[in-house]
Amino acid sequence: MEIYQTGLDGSFRMEHVPSGDYYVVVTRPGYPRVIEQFTAAELAKPTPDIQKQLDTMPRVTVRTGATASIDVTIVRGASIEGHVRFEDGEPYPEACLTLQYRNADRQWESVRGPAVIDCKATDDNGAFHLYGLPAGEYLVSVDLSTVKRFQDQLTGGGGNSWSQFMSRISLYSGNTPHLSAAKPIKLVGGEQAGGQDIVIPLSKLHTIEGAVVDERTGQALNAGYVELLYADDHAVAAAAAIDPETRSFTVNFAPEGNLLARVSHPHEGVPGTSEHDKNSPLPNLDTVVRSYDPAEIPLEVHGDMSGLTLAVKERVKRTK
Repeated sequence: MEIYQTGLDGSFRMEHVPSGDYYVVVTRPGYPRVIEQFTAAELAKPTPDIQKQLDTMPRVTVRTGATASIDVTIVRGASIEGHVRFEDGEPYPEACLTLQYRNADRQWESVRGPAVIDCKATDDNGAFHLYGLPAGEYLVSVDLSTVKRFQDQLTGGGGNSWSQFMSRISLYSGNTPHLSAAKPIKLVGGEQAGGQDIVIPLSKLHTIEGAVVDERTGQALNAGYVELLYADDHAVAAAAAIDPETRSFTVNFAPEGNLLARVSHPHEGVPGTSEHDKNSPLPNLDTVVRSYDPAEIPLEVHGDMSGLTLAVKERVKRTK
């Protein structure tokens, strides 16, 4: 691949180009670039659908001893603008945004490309601007998450730092945590869709605290994950990890309604032995001493809940 810069009038000249067939890709802020929607592996072995999309790009054939000419017309992409705020009007700065588009199979898929990656966090006023988008249907979502962060040396600028995921939820266009209830944003070429705000309804998101316990002994486990699923379609509403120190979990953003609490990978573990594990105040429980079966427990959420116990059965060891 060769990269050339055009003149101010848009003209370009490429010399010493080997003979062959080439795609011509024009890079300009705010303009879609089809090729960036695919990975290197997909480009190396494109499926018929990917090849169909690649064939929409301008192509030129170069022959030895001849000059090939091509004019390329580019069309400005569409954009999505809005703000992420809490329900009291307070902006959510540096919020992590995800942009998805509806593919040919009518499924939602993450948008790729640096034009989106460069602008996917809100500014200090909670504003976002996603640009250079082809026509289509899109969803914007914002993540709410809590993590534990650790630093083993507080002064002097040295030491190691790390974080552990604890709880998360995504809110979609239309101010809903339920993907099936999200409001798609339909864009035509070059359209600027403003006012696509996401309001975070904290008063309707609740804290669920509890423990995953051995059904037989009542002992709280120190490892595993708890996901809250919508009862109708089993889509994940929120999730949390078990804190190995407290042997408890906290879902900070549980939506209201009829849900299922799904316990996955429940087990009792002991600390590992790597250097990173030795430095961490939280053990990395890479040695499993007891495994348990996953479970799903109905849960009706109307407010904050504490002291919840989710019982799981110890997995029976199979003998040969």
